[in-house]
Amino acid sequence: MMATTLGRVTVTFIVVMYVVFPAVWHYIPAVSRELIFLSFISMPLYFDLNQPEAAGLGATRNIYVDVGDGIELGVWHILPHSYQSYRELPEERYDSFLADGKPVILYLHGNAASRAVDHRVKLYKILRKLDCHVVAFDYAGFADSSPVTVSEESVVRDATGIYKYLRTRVGSSQIIVWGHSLGTGVGSKMAERLCKEGDKPSGLILEAPFTTMKDAVANTLAAKLFNWIPYADQIFYKPLDDYKIIFANELHLTSVDIPILFLHAEDDRSIPLTLGEKLYSVGQLSRPRSFAPMQFIKYKAQHGYGHAGIYKDPGLPDTVTKFIENCRHYQDKIKEVNDETMGHCTSDNCEVNDETMGHCTSENCEVK
Repeated sequence: MMATTLGRVTVTFIVVMYVVFPAVWHYIPAVSRELIFLSFISMPLYFDLNQPEAAGLGATRNIYVDVGDGIELGVWHILPHSYQSYRELPEERYDSFLADGKPVILYLHGNAASRAVDHRVKLYKILRKLDCHVVAFDYAGFADSSPVTVSEESVVRDATGIYKYLRTRVGSSQIIVWGHSLGTGVGSKMAERLCKEGDKPSGLILEAPFTTMKDAVANTLAAKLFNWIPYADQIFYKPLDDYKIIFANELHLTSVDIPILFLHAEDDRSIPLTLGEKLYSVGQLSRPRSFAPMQFIKYKAQHGYGHAGIYKDPGLPDTVTKFIENCRHYQDKIKEVNDETMGHCTSDNCEVNDETMGHCTSENCEVK
């Protein structure tokens, strides 16, 4: 009797695992979208996003920004360390501070949950201590932002909307875009568009990046359970193209002419280091020599940073500070070239570079 029951359970599991689930993934777009973006996961539970101070973020405002088409996004504007003593500031004061010359970091989070997740908040605190403004938001369909069907185009639209909102307020202050995980796909595609429009951010930081969404999905533990199935590519990966969930970072970065910093841990189990390294290599080969430099920092597995723990690196503040300085230095060099030539040189024979871009003092990482 027990053997019969066990046999039935085993058969049922196999049928569900290798027949039902693949069919649902392939034929029902909503399922694949939800499993990619995980926007339905609400974390931390019962957290009031109107109260960022409950996460230890004083001198922070929660606002809702209209990015068009009736879409409003929940946003935290975290003031730099030098302003932490301020309390109960009027909205116009927050806006005026954005143009104070201090760097503004626009943070694009990965899939699932909200801007209040612990590892994200810990990174904000580190960045504010560098005397940077930190702007973090939730894409439409996530947390307290407008409910929509999430897609690649929608998250890029949202990020661009917040960038444009900041652009009208920062004056000459730098905007550094920081994407983590899925956010690297958002940041890369947005940066490509902005560069083509002539509205470049000052720099792009890609934490745990990937080449394409297909590659990212194929390297997950769950996908490895199915990759042996005949026609797995048609069943699992072709729908990503059909539903336009592509995030082709390896293509987008070829047009991104701003300094780029890659951060990836050897023990990242969600997005393997090999994907980050491949993306960096593709960028090195495909971007024109005249483009801004790139830097890749690999964190050793022995430190246990994994997919979302690079903020723990004691050398991270120094790494970010140097990157921001190098972005400013690169902008100054470009301005000098433009002033001297009364225009921008796009020739591959002209190279503007910064030798310090490859410098890192952290003992926990390797630099390329």
